[in-house]
Amino acid sequence: MKELNLKLNQKGQLTLDFLFGCVLILGVSILLAALTFALTLTEVVQYVSFAGARAYFAADYSPVEQGQAANAKVAALLSSLPFLMGAEKNKWIVLTQRGADNFGASYRDADIHANPTHSQFTGYQIKFNLPIVNLKLPLLGDVLTPPGNAQGFSATVSSFLMREPTFTECQAYNNMIYQALTALDSGYSIATQYGTPAANFVAINDNGC
Repeated sequence: MKELNLKLNQKGQLTLDFLFGCVLILGVSILLAALTFALTLTEVVQYVSFAGARAYFAADYSPVEQGQAANAKVAALLSSLPFLMGAEKNKWIVLTQRGADNFGASYRDADIHANPTHSQFTGYQIKFNLPIVNLKLPLLGDVLTPPGNAQGFSATVSSFLMREPTFTECQAYNNMIYQALTALDSGYSIATQYGTPAANFVAINDNGC
């Protein structure tokens, strides 16, 4: 009789253990899937920033045109990559800021003794949030906590390829050279005077001045 009562008390215990195990496995699977998507999206955004930096690198008329070319390239990629477009639509990722700029002030390390007027890094940078990892799972609750008591998970990807001098910068540089030469010897000014043997003097710029 005692054994019968024990069996009755244990009836359904295996079912409860099975359900509990299924909930844990499902929760961990969701967590791994979210992390996989988050890391994949980060790599895609990194590629987009690299493409923007590569467009920013090429010489143009002025730095403004270089930045416009980079932004246009990034905008074209963001509107043509189905995976990233779907992730943005579903709020798995939110791009908060992007642009081609000079990031020397943000990343300069005092130990390298860099001239504060010089820019150490130039390229394209994208900042974004990842709401996809803000998970609340059954029995587990908040499984991931943003660092520093932040409201959510955010990251920044940067691609630093520097940039080629522009036409306006090359012209200004050549003018500085000419002024330096004429300061050494006024005879050098004959190169730009009409009617002289050097009347056809022209400063020729290539992609890197």
